[in-house]
Amino acid sequence: MDRGSEYPSRKFRCACRKLGVFQSMGRVGSCFTNAVSEAFNNVLKVEYIHRRAFAT
Repeated sequence: MDRGSEYPSRKFRCACRKLGVFQSMGRVGSCFTNAVSEAFNNVLKVEYIHRRAFAT
């Protein structure tokens, strides 16, 4: 995560709250903050993207 301005913004926080999503932002330089989400995204990419043929 790049800790950009969008993630901690009020508008994004409100959207997450409405959807029941819990936000989490770790310290700068911590290698463990994104480990779970990165692993999940990798599984999605491998299982969905790489195993399908898309028209475009």
